[in-house]
Amino acid sequence: MKQRVMIGMALSSGTSLLLADEATTALDVTIEAQINKLIADLAKEYKTSVLYVSHNLGVLAELADRIMIMYAGRVFEMGTTEDVFGSPSHPYSAALLESIPSRQDRGKRLLSIPGFVPPLDNLPSGCSFHPRCKFAEDICKKEIPPMEEVSPGHFSACFLDTKRGRKRLQWI
Repeated sequence: MKQRVMIGMALSSGTSLLLADEATTALDVTIEAQINKLIADLAKEYKTSVLYVSHNLGVLAELADRIMIMYAGRVFEMGTTEDVFGSPSHPYSAALLESIPSRQDRGKRLLSIPGFVPPLDNLPSGCSFHPRCKFAEDICKKEIPPMEEVSPGHFSACFLDTKRGRKRLQWI
């Protein structure tokens, strides 16, 4: 109930952007769906954009038009939900998506990314994901990769050559 009141108060103020930072964390699935529907309905009614901050990629796939994948405080990939989820171009994005449980994988061990997220006050040199990335090369350890457009409106910050005919980057 508190979430509904807070969302209503935020949107009634005439804001053009609602920041929903883990807005449905710790709620049961039914209430989570109701809150997400409420946010979507009110955002449409008040012509407000919503910025979701969430670890729940399944929910984001349903709600978001565009996705931005971050790791250790840096943006690694961004684009339409369809592009990022359908054809991830950064190894971290691919690993995240391949770790989402599915019905056909019931009973199988879930993918996990080896290692640990570095502390923000002690990031590794170069790409902050390189210690955990199975595709890392020497340049990844030395330089921060620039954000580059890999297809129209789809951007990735990775030295991995995504233009060598790779149709889908796979972590497994």
